[in-house]
Amino acid sequence: MNALEAAGVEFLAGNGGGPGVRQRQPNHSLEQFLTFIRLYDHNRLRGKSLRADPLQFGYAFIYHNREGADLMFQGQHLARVRWRDANIEFDPPLPNDRSPALDDDTFDAWVVGAQYRATRGI
Repeated sequence: MNALEAAGVEFLAGNGGGPGVRQRQPNHSLEQFLTFIRLYDHNRLRGKSLRADPLQFGYAFIYHNREGADLMFQGQHLARVRWRDANIEFDPPLPNDRSPALDDDTFDAWVVGAQYRATRGI
């Protein structure tokens, strides 16, 4: 049980449906969120990352005070990320297998999905 809890599993008491488990949601602050998206914008979207990847040129965030940012590609609005009620909200949503998190892989998947939707007119 201790090993699972250390790995991010949360045990739930029975509430009429019986006991269960779920992945614990990350506990981030608004300041951590804002710092991460600024760093992601600078390092990943602007092509200053150490690893080569296609998310380099033409992408930028347009910031909305302390609420979040819109993802733009060559002047076109693609997506939006916001901080609401201590949670990260992605529009378009993340793929089904992903939980909102402040990490490059999650944001990369979101950017790729947003670009795909824009090219398909979804």
